[in-house]
Amino acid sequence: ANQFIDSVVMLSTCQRTLSYLIAEKSYNRRIVGDLAWALGAVPVKRAQDSAEAGSGKITFDEKVIEYEHNDDDNNPEKP
Repeated sequence: ANQFIDSVVMLSTCQRTLSYLIAEKSYNRRIVGDLAWALGAVPVKRAQDSAEAGSGKITFDEKVIEYEHNDDDNNPEKP
């Protein structure tokens, strides 16, 4: 909530022209995106919005933890 109030305060008190950046994911939402468009915000694609689950290996003090992603990891209903 503060992130939206801060931008309105800056816009109303600053004498210079301001441009805002907004996450593309938020820009594509109905109300937030419409408001951002009206303010002339520039959407940016963030790395975490396009991240995909994968497999990997973590080594910590000679203990190896292997992880392999499967579709069951995203379904909390399955035990």
